[in-house]
Amino acid sequence: MGFGFRGVFGFLTVFALAATAAIVCWLDEPPLPPAGHRNTSVSPLRRWKIWRISLSAFLLDFPQFTVLSFAAIYLHTVHGIGITTISGLLFAVQALGAVSRVWSGRWTDSRGGRHRRSIVIVYSWIIAACFVGLALCQSGPAWLAATLMVVAGLLSCGWHGVHYAEIAIMAGKERSGTALGLENTMVFAGAFLTPLIIPGILAATAWPVVMLLVGAVPAVLSAVTMPARDGDRTPPPRRPARPRRWTASVNLVRRRRQASSRSASPSAATPSAMASGGVAA
Repeated sequence: MGFGFRGVFGFLTVFALAATAAIVCWLDEPPLPPAGHRNTSVSPLRRWKIWRISLSAFLLDFPQFTVLSFAAIYLHTVHGIGITTISGLLFAVQALGAVSRVWSGRWTDSRGGRHRRSIVIVYSWIIAACFVGLALCQSGPAWLAATLMVVAGLLSCGWHGVHYAEIAIMAGKERSGTALGLENTMVFAGAFLTPLIIPGILAATAWPVVMLLVGAVPAVLSAVTMPARDGDRTPPPRRPARPRRWTASVNLVRRRRQASSRSASPSAATPSAMASGGVAA
């Protein structure tokens, strides 16, 4: 049941045409800025923090494409896992990575956009720990290697949403195109370089060295490169605290007592009354 290259490229053509139709039907340009408007913000290319965030994306691509490109080869040749099981594991990586992207974005949005960088840093450290475990368990059980590979894969695929959102917000609405272009360039560079350097390292050494040099080390460098502080973030809006019932009751009693004391006290003599009394005298 082989379709050959015609089937492969026909399949890709259908999806390309579907994407084109979606863009034509749904994508539109935003409204133009008012006449005379000038962009006075600093270019992202001149901001070191923007470069640091982009570099962390570049570094996180190495563990990501180590999993996506070479996990099947590693699990099959080193641990003897079957192709069908490996296909299921890679599907789990993609599915759980998608869930991780949506969850992390929703979680940070519910907190006023804070903690995006913190999530990337935490993900980076966990990814590094998983690759260290893979380097140490080459002769260990297959289930442990598969588990570490899936965890490293889903986290290395789960940082994109909050990462892109953070760099776009840092650059500002008028400079977000430059910042996202820089980040995407770094991402494609990492995706391009990873499959090129792994065969050379593997030919000269072994899989544990690949896991350390291409998986663990870039993840650690990403955690260190990513700016730790989330910058100025607007805290999430807080609902006004509802007064407790007993507090409202106490305030009501106080107001009633004040009103009753005012009505019971003798009214002060007015200036007109005093004047009339003096004339009568």
